Amino acid sequence: ARGATAYVTLEPCSHVGRTPPCADALIAAGVVGVHVALIDPDASVAGSGAKKLRAARIEVTIGDGEAESAKLLEAYLKHRAMGLPFVIAKFAATLDGKIAASSGDSRWVAGAEARAWAHSFRTRADAIMCGVNNILLDDPQLTARRGGVAAERQPLRIVADSRGRTLLGAKVLGPGGKPLIATTDASPSAWRDEIAAAGAEVSVLAADANGH
Repeated sequence: ARGATAYVTLEPCSHVGRTPPCADALIAAGVVGVHVALIDPDASVAGSGAKKLRAARIEVTIGDGEAESAKLLEAYLKHRAMGLPFVIAKFAATLDGKIAASSGDSRWVAGAEARAWAHSFRTRADAIMCGVNNILLDDPQLTARRGGVAAERQPLRIVADSRGRTLLGAKVLGPGGKPLIATTDASPSAWRDEIAAAGAEVSVLAADANGH
């Protein structure tokens, strides 16, 4: 790479984390220019990587592909800016705006193509979350599957269950990604012990004014 120009989506880091600094690697490689789409908003970088490259007499250009890279890195950028995870809400609705039949006997609202897309997306998500009513009514696995076969990478499976209503035989406690049941002190302690014994992580959180 000596004498080359590098193009990167995010500013090369200048600190030691789980890996050595990327800026140091580029300097050692002998590149003469680096085009950076986005300055890293992380407080440990925030322009210091570009500064380090320039100090090594490497030409740094900022902003090429900024919009595309911001879309690619939207989850990371939100977390660094707000300290919050990037959340995607997924649902299917009929033409009249319904997500299920009032009788509860409906099954698929989404088509096969949409379901395949959702399962493909699950393999790239860190976690998938639903409420306990979804568990009681549909008994979903909350796993990522391709053609009915479990994908190699599985998301963490989270159930919001304030009062401890998840059944021990629920599919979400079966094979797949690690289950995490988020609950409150309103759930029975014996139930929490049984859920933990079934292999799930149980997290007891503070309840809001409505007990959720």
